[in-house]
Amino acid sequence: MEPGGPDVPAGGPQAHPADHEAGRAAARWARVQAGPLQDERADCAGGRPRAPSAEWLSGLPDTTVPVHCRAADQEPTLGSLHAVRDAGYGVAVTRRPPPDPGVSCAPFHRGLREELADAGRAEVLPVRLQTLRGRAYGADPDAYWAAGAGLVWEDPARPLPDVEPLHGDL
Repeated sequence: MEPGGPDVPAGGPQAHPADHEAGRAAARWARVQAGPLQDERADCAGGRPRAPSAEWLSGLPDTTVPVHCRAADQEPTLGSLHAVRDAGYGVAVTRRPPPDPGVSCAPFHRGLREELADAGRAEVLPVRLQTLRGRAYGADPDAYWAAGAGLVWEDPARPLPDVEPLHGDL
């Protein structure tokens, strides 16, 4: 009889690559839920568009919330959102950019950094960002930067559909 039986390779059972990715996503999900959160600009660097590499994304701490400030249906953000998902990040923030392309994204990143620090953990983000968006469209001038902000929330235990999951009205 071969070591490990007829269906198990001699070196022991081998995990399928999808199992490894699912495990990584579940670990990142658990850590980001507990916090403390830190943000990372995923689709811009110094106000200029960029596409993050898989290696760069994989090297970020598990409590990172990737942040996207550009149009989600265009490159580099569309590719970045897919790369973020492929790297196992279940929590990300994006926004619908202002109509004027000359408007700086710095206030959005600064405001979101403060919001994530105040939130401390991802499990409170859905309610906090919903409240923040209400303030942005209400009478709070200090929340202007949050207009159009959206939360990408993919619990690995309840994944998004595989067919074009990141298209739609973000």
